[in-house]
Amino acid sequence: MLLLGDFGPFQAGIPLQVPIWLAIMLKQLHKCRILPPDWLTIENLTMRLEEEIRSDVFEPLAFHYMEISSLLLKHAAEDIEQVEHIRSLLEDLQNVRQDKIRSGLCKISNDVQSGGTAYAIQMNNIAALEINSVRRLMTNSLQLFHKMKQLGASDGTEQEETQSSQLPFSNSSLGTLIFSVHFHSLCVLYHALETPPVHRLRRFRQN
Repeated sequence: MLLLGDFGPFQAGIPLQVPIWLAIMLKQLHKCRILPPDWLTIENLTMRLEEEIRSDVFEPLAFHYMEISSLLLKHAAEDIEQVEHIRSLLEDLQNVRQDKIRSGLCKISNDVQSGGTAYAIQMNNIAALEINSVRRLMTNSLQLFHKMKQLGASDGTEQEETQSSQLPFSNSSLGTLIFSVHFHSLCVLYHALETPPVHRLRRFRQN
């Protein structure tokens, strides 16, 4: 499906707001200069980074800040002032936020393994690609937990009661154990994949 829409009129030297795909297309044709969004400045990113470091929760950012900044740094780097400083700030910001995600997941894993209550992680203001980085982990874990919960709920028949009496734990506790091991394993895998900074920093570097 083609992207359609009416844009313009275009006049030389007059700024006009257009979708990013159109701005990049015109840039590639050498027909325009792209003005970065207000949040993509050294002053704003420095302030956001400092607030992100001080706070235990996610600071508000543009929902697609990673995608937009990556595209602009790739296709319009010459239109961004002090572009290398901008790259470094974005990389630092991404690292701090990824560390928060990883810490939250590890806390849930440790709580479950120790037999405690796994409370929800507060992820307000999380960005689109940050959500995608934990999507498979969370959906797979929740699906398994749901199956284990159904297994525990079916522990009411006489046959199951007889079988359960021969085990040191119930189906419900077994389900919790399997879930905790599964979730912990996925957290370790997520940690292993995300820990090396060089893997995460390439997003804002040109190929």
